[in-house]
Amino acid sequence: MPTPVFPNENNLFNLYGFIRTIDFVPTGKPKTFADQLFIVTAGGSSRLYIYNTNGLAWRYTTLT
Repeated sequence: MPTPVFPNENNLFNLYGFIRTIDFVPTGKPKTFADQLFIVTAGGSSRLYIYNTNGLAWRYTTLT
């Protein structure tokens, strides 16, 4: 199935770079679905941050 192309929109079929890696804890309310997922690397550890739309807060889990 061909992947539809929409300028300036993220597509789940193109996962390369979909989850961005940053070096600070995300804050604020995300505006798009892609802004709700971040991998945070600090020192030797990594965490996956996910924005909880029900609780309106960021949650994380440690990655190993």
